[in-house]
Amino acid sequence: MKNKTYDVLKWIAIMGLPPVAVFIGTVGTATNWEYTGITVTIITALDTLLGAWVGVSNSTYSKAKKALTDSNISILDNADDFKDPIDTDDYDLEGHFNG
Repeated sequence: MKNKTYDVLKWIAIMGLPPVAVFIGTVGTATNWEYTGITVTIITALDTLLGAWVGVSNSTYSKAKKALTDSNISILDNADDFKDPIDTDDYDLEGHFNG
């Protein structure tokens, strides 16, 4: 899942659907709308499903990231130990050797 997709789905699951369910439950009850209960149930079920998908995606990402970290596969881990075979400090801005 792309980061943007994850962020949007997470926002919908946390900030979008719960207030909508509460709003429909409150207004529906106040106006005696006969489909209030089933509508709130469906929205809550959808929110639970969406939250589970986001949670699984996050868990999968975290496990993959941990596996990479644990196996020391990191481009920057040993960057300070790397010695460039051509030390650019020995050259001036025009590329002339000064060493």
